[in-house]
Amino acid sequence: MSFFDDEGDEPRTTAAPPRRPLGASGPMGPGMTDRQTLMVRRGVALAVAVILLVLIVLGIGSCLSAQKHDALVSYNGNVTTLINESQSQVSAPLFSALGRAATRSPQDLQTTLSELHITAQEEAQRARSISVPSEMSAPQRYLLLTLDFRAEAIDKIARNILTAFVPRGAEASDAINRIAGETQLLLASDVVYSQRVAPLVSQVLADNGIHSQTVVATSNFLPDLGWLDPTTVRNRLGAPGSTTTTSGTAAPGIHGHRLDGVSIGSNTLALAPTVNHGTGASNPTFTVMLTNDGTVNESNVKVDITVTGGGKTLSATKTIDHTTAGQSTSVDIPLGAPVPTGVSLQVTAFVEGVPGEKTLTHNKKTFVVVFR
Repeated sequence: MSFFDDEGDEPRTTAAPPRRPLGASGPMGPGMTDRQTLMVRRGVALAVAVILLVLIVLGIGSCLSAQKHDALVSYNGNVTTLINESQSQVSAPLFSALGRAATRSPQDLQTTLSELHITAQEEAQRARSISVPSEMSAPQRYLLLTLDFRAEAIDKIARNILTAFVPRGAEASDAINRIAGETQLLLASDVVYSQRVAPLVSQVLADNGIHSQTVVATSNFLPDLGWLDPTTVRNRLGAPGSTTTTSGTAAPGIHGHRLDGVSIGSNTLALAPTVNHGTGASNPTFTVMLTNDGTVNESNVKVDITVTGGGKTLSATKTIDHTTAGQSTSVDIPLGAPVPTGVSLQVTAFVEGVPGEKTLTHNKKTFVVVFR
């Protein structure tokens, strides 16, 4: 074949191989590897971010839960403190003062009652200033009602006490009736507290898994239902017309008691200024020994214990139904509240006067006690 035989044929071409991406060196080159690494890193970062977010949410939830727990526990503690103080700083001295009204002037008694009204008002005001978790809004309303009832009743009793001792007339009887009516308000305060405040607080604590807390304090502001009866009120006050006297005079004979001593447990206290030591500071019980040193059997003999010191004044009263002329007896008086520890406290025991008792100089003793 000659050279010219191929002259009309088109030149043969060879297909060029496909271009590889710049930097590729094979099926899985460096560019593909970098892209996968970037995706993995992004996935890891996202997972870490999700975990951190979960931990933050859990941490915030835990903090909020702890704050809620602390707020509920704190509220329970505040209610308990207020009610205990209402009992020891208002109720006990109130009925102690009313019970020995016959041994004091009506003017002095009114002054004491007015001071107790101020204390009751201050406690009600303090109740308004405490921090109240939203879950405790219902018991808080009833707590304020309880303390307001008490302050209002004591104010009205104080306003009527002078008229109750007017020698004769309907005015005195009306005043006695009003005083008895105000003690019904005190009973209502106990009912509101026991049927609303205490159970509602306990329910909120239980609903939030708080079972280690002591249930809020009980309250018996009105010591007994006898105070609801006008005749009993007149007799206990020793007001004119009282059945404890005949024509305004005591039964014939010598009346009165002698306070022999006081003990805490097995420890008989020595008189001040000797310093005694006592135990059971959370609710100390005092045993008071006394003797009816008159010639007449007595009834409804009231014995008071007052503890002063450490910025507090606490008191409690017990009534002995009967004492026999010439015989000794004793009565246990729980204070009903904790006392300060490690400081010197003045403890005063007093056997209240009975109708016809002319001198009270041997009815009272004072001691110094340090509790631990």
